[in-house]
Amino acid sequence: MIYPAITIITPISDRPYTEHIYIKWMKRMIAHYPGAVQVVVADDGRKEAKLLDAKPGELFGDKLVDYTYIRRHPSLTPVFSFLGNLEACLQLVKNEIVFVIEDDDWHSVDRLTKTIALWAKFPEVDVIGENAAKYYNVVTQRYHIWPSSLHSSLCQTAMKEKGLEAFKNLVATSNHFSVDTMLWKDDTINRMCIPGSDTTVGIKGLSPSNGLGVGHQDRFGEWDEKGWVLDYWLGKDADVYRKAVIKFREDQIND
Repeated sequence: MIYPAITIITPISDRPYTEHIYIKWMKRMIAHYPGAVQVVVADDGRKEAKLLDAKPGELFGDKLVDYTYIRRHPSLTPVFSFLGNLEACLQLVKNEIVFVIEDDDWHSVDRLTKTIALWAKFPEVDVIGENAAKYYNVVTQRYHIWPSSLHSSLCQTAMKEKGLEAFKNLVATSNHFSVDTMLWKDDTINRMCIPGSDTTVGIKGLSPSNGLGVGHQDRFGEWDEKGWVLDYWLGKDADVYRKAVIKFREDQIND
């Protein structure tokens, strides 16, 4: 099987507790992917994401990665921060296939290869994603599985050709953060939303300021009292987030 060159774009803003987590998941995904990888990160946080302003070898291991870190001026609102960072990343995309990988979400080691394998079987598809999106707020220990068979969250979506052009247009013209929903409603592109949600979990709660979406709300979803759901979904990786939560809470108290 031929693995094409891909681009990963990452919009970030003031999430210091997830920088090292992002690097950890990215390093293993990129090492597992046989093809060439470009990574573009756009950061408009009030404080620079210092861990990510580094050479690619320091971030992603021995594999040669085409890496760009963009430092932008802080935006006035979370929505325009998100959209502005996405647009800045999209302007530098060099490859046909694009993944959106946010800095706080969890991804399995085979996240990239599984998606590319689907494209090898269904090359006519413009957008690929997983339905029944899983979300977990690691601070409140609350979770939810989104009951949709026709829509994939952005962290589970990859795009190419017409799908990529449609996404660029949405990001450039929208004033709402749910560009993923709008993309999946576009009947002019070929979309494949596969059953299940095995390679990604949308992680919430580690933003010092209020993040985007209902997943950051205190009463979101169902309570995972003993943390068993997180353990089941993430395995040993769950402890990486638990350590980040300890640091997050300590800093909240000290502030």
